[in-house]
Amino acid sequence: MNLQMVYALMSRSIITISFLQTVFCLAFFTVLSPGIDDIHFEYIPIREGSANETVTGIVQDSQGFMWFGTRYGLFKYDGKRFTAYRHNPGDNNSLANDVILHLLYDHLGHIWIATAKGGMDRLDTSNNRFSHFTFPAVKKEQEKDNTVENIIIDHDKTLWTSTTSGNLYTFDQSTNAFSRFLPADIEQDLYKEPHILNVFEDSTNNFWLSIEDAGPVILDLVKKTLSIAGFAEEQGFGPSLWGGAWLLEDNQQIMWARARGGGLLKYDLKTKKLSRARYSIIPAGIYVNCMVEDSFGHLWIGTADAGLYRYDPASGRIISFRHDPVNPHSLSSNRILSLFVDKSGTIWVGTQKGLNKYSYF
Repeated sequence: MNLQMVYALMSRSIITISFLQTVFCLAFFTVLSPGIDDIHFEYIPIREGSANETVTGIVQDSQGFMWFGTRYGLFKYDGKRFTAYRHNPGDNNSLANDVILHLLYDHLGHIWIATAKGGMDRLDTSNNRFSHFTFPAVKKEQEKDNTVENIIIDHDKTLWTSTTSGNLYTFDQSTNAFSRFLPADIEQDLYKEPHILNVFEDSTNNFWLSIEDAGPVILDLVKKTLSIAGFAEEQGFGPSLWGGAWLLEDNQQIMWARARGGGLLKYDLKTKKLSRARYSIIPAGIYVNCMVEDSFGHLWIGTADAGLYRYDPASGRIISFRHDPVNPHSLSSNRILSLFVDKSGTIWVGTQKGLNKYSYF
């Protein structure tokens, strides 16, 4: 065999290897980044015979169990079976109210459960015992302030909650009770009858309040003072566009909030710039309920009546998912109430008509 033939055989081998490498890479990328035709949602019935379970909250505990808050109680899922936790009038250690609005899992292994007009429950997952907490009345004519708007735990492990009456509370570990947090500005009547819609902490430990008709406000926890986020007015985004809630901070330090009238606003923590997300992501008129970010950096956006959207900030691609009565792998409802990404990367979707999940692998 002469030298020319050897070079020819080597060239063919290199071309074959390169081709196989290309095919492998394309196949691997396809698995990691499935197209719209590859995305099939699995419907998981929580209660036997019930197709209209309203799933309002989703968390995962340290043991890997999934927990779901519904309008019919709390449910624990081990991957095969559900265990129900409901209110029992004869048992003080049971759930205070079966109508659950929010769930939060803390660093101590507790699940905090916001119920409708039942205050806040705390479940110790080690013994399945519920503790009940109520919020002190702010006004004499106000009997109770027991419906929770949202719950967070800050970097100091302090639990914060806002209520539908517009008040802000923290949980005092020493007294094992909630107390109202009153910023000095409010106490000094700089804000008349403020209605606090939402509380949020960003990755730089800025503490944000959303006050009705005032837009986003920054709270100084040391001085207990408020300062209006002037960037909103300066950049043309006053209270008239503010939709009342920060929803998510993504891995690029972009904060996302719902806009009044539908659509999304985004705030870049690095550049301090607020802008309206382009309409191709979420058109105006579509109200956003919830958002999560998955391990690929995709943003999943749950809406009030327009189904679910997946947005890839890197490529700008947006995909929408809606209920299709003839497709068993579509969403069970277009009203998305809760979203969660578990430790394996599975996307859990709580809707007005049941629980859905999607796994990349």
